[in-house]
Amino acid sequence: MNAPPGRWALLPAAAVVGGANAVRRAAYRRGWLPVHRIGAPVVSVGALRAGGSGKTPATALVAEELQGLGMRVGVVHSGYAGAARRRLLRVDPDHPRAGYYYGDEAALLARWLPDAIVVRGADKVAAAAHAAASGADVVVLDDGFQHRRLARDLEIVLLDEHGPRPWTSCMPAGDARETGGALSAADLRWYHRRDGAAPARARCATVISSRLVARSLFDPASGDSRDVGWLAGRRVSLLAGVARPGAFTRLVRRQQAEVVDTVFVRDHGKLRQRHLRRLRRGRPDAILCTEKDLARGGPLAGSGVWVLRCAVEITGGGELLEQALRTVACCA
Repeated sequence: MNAPPGRWALLPAAAVVGGANAVRRAAYRRGWLPVHRIGAPVVSVGALRAGGSGKTPATALVAEELQGLGMRVGVVHSGYAGAARRRLLRVDPDHPRAGYYYGDEAALLARWLPDAIVVRGADKVAAAAHAAASGADVVVLDDGFQHRRLARDLEIVLLDEHGPRPWTSCMPAGDARETGGALSAADLRWYHRRDGAAPARARCATVISSRLVARSLFDPASGDSRDVGWLAGRRVSLLAGVARPGAFTRLVRRQQAEVVDTVFVRDHGKLRQRHLRRLRRGRPDAILCTEKDLARGGPLAGSGVWVLRCAVEITGGGELLEQALRTVACCA
């Protein structure tokens, strides 16, 4: 068993979590637990790991592809960390505190996809049904792999460079929700790099590969934009609350920038003025955050912090993704 010494005490709990999830998945597959349909096709974008797999940018790309096929798209997100708690709501991207109220990722999806029906809610069956009732021809489910109550017509599972994890990496001993055995339920396996590196061969067979690519810099205080090439040779500091801060750091370094300081809080965590004051003491050429951090609002608005805007670039298997989505669109 491959586990650091500090995690040995958590391995019994990890075995329980991994085993319980396997039993639960089998119960849905065999019809022992009910699965609900909502009257519209559903595309699920999920992952084996908890947090930081690139599910939300991939969800946005899938939604854009379906819109390009003429579909009215609904997008469902749990709205994690939003002040609205468990409430079922259609996300208004123009809400003055959208990220705080709906949750940062739900607000971000609504801003990225202004023509989509974005619904947040802890009950994803109810949220998907609400999107369909509001006019969606097809619903895309962000982080849907473990939500088996909702029937789906296409199951997409994201993997990273680590590939599937053994049961010793299940929570709470690690960050895996399920082991690699769950991949048998996936229609498409998608290998995604968040650090800008070109995807190498994944540790298991995949049909789609992609990477996150830095596109531009944006100053929310002034509205100014800069080409990402401006970062080359600059001294920059990073301020973020994301699940994989190391990937963000590597992405910035790939722009030939020198990262001189960082402040990272937990995923979806609050960024505060004291964090900004600390970074400014180093007199960097720029302080960078992610779009998700900006969506949360708080001290970043009007602070002179630059947002690194990124996009998902498909590097392999794009025709297979398009074919699968066309098949779903034909069922709508």
